[in-house]
Amino acid sequence: MINKRQDPSGYFIRKIVSDSKAYRFKFRPYVNAIGVNIPAFYWGIYSAVGIEKRKSFSDKLVVYYGIDFSVDYNEIRVRNKTGIFYSNKLDVLISPFIGSQFYIYKTLSFGIESHFPSGYTGLWAKGPDFNDGTIYTGSLSAEPKPLYCLLICYRF
Repeated sequence: MINKRQDPSGYFIRKIVSDSKAYRFKFRPYVNAIGVNIPAFYWGIYSAVGIEKRKSFSDKLVVYYGIDFSVDYNEIRVRNKTGIFYSNKLDVLISPFIGSQFYIYKTLSFGIESHFPSGYTGLWAKGPDFNDGTIYTGSLSAEPKPLYCLLICYRF
């Protein structure tokens, strides 16, 4: 994915069921320890399912569009002098997309995708800075991503 901090690379499986239709599945677990002076631990999981319509313009070029439904959850734990601070984020998104693939060989292709994810984002935090209470905020969002991902695909 383009922004590795927000969209780390993961697994993308496309099951082509006909010349004009395919099912999609994306999965990305991520774990990272960050920070030097203030240790922090960051982990999360992202998954998405979707359906796409495909249109071949030649043996080499395919244009496709469709919609993905995704869920992304992550957590950050930061330890400082006052204790441990927890921050969690949950995204539930519907994402229309459009993309293209260019086949350089029968089974190998390169592609690009654009997305327009929109949906719900929930953030909550707990820690000593909040008197061990929990704060919560939720919002609806929509954000165009003109160059969401670059794909290198191998078709089995």
